[in-house]
Amino acid sequence: MHLWELGGGIHLSDLMKVALHKGNFANAVALVVVDLSKPDQVVDTARYWLRVIQHRAEVVAAELIEDGVDVVKLMADKSGSPMAKGLPIYLVANKYDKFKEANPEARKIMSKTLRALALEAGSSLVYMTVAHSSSDKDLQSCVKVRRISNCSFDYTLF
Repeated sequence: MHLWELGGGIHLSDLMKVALHKGNFANAVALVVVDLSKPDQVVDTARYWLRVIQHRAEVVAAELIEDGVDVVKLMADKSGSPMAKGLPIYLVANKYDKFKEANPEARKIMSKTLRALALEAGSSLVYMTVAHSSSDKDLQSCVKVRRISNCSFDYTLF
């Protein structure tokens, strides 16, 4: 397994060309991690990286099609994002333990916003918290099987 972490701002988004290419497209999974302890940055960060991933997936899919690959068939069993040519995308809302102290209305608005972003991108939404040491292992297990909808997490949003 290869893991590429492109955090640190938009200036690293060009590395997506190295991280996602024809050779690994069929086995790739994309995670967009947003920091709930910085709620004012969540939407812009998520939208930006979701667009970068979707664009790169379109470019790679076009390259595969030029090579005679049936991309729809290749990605059929991935349960991925239709907006990213079948590439599985997970929107990970991290540091929920820090965000849960926000007022209930702010949490409700953030939750609805994140659900809308995930729905728009055809991605799955997962909440992570530092307080549960098993949360990262739960996410890893789900990503490995690429069926996050069948995974259960022991965390409550409200």
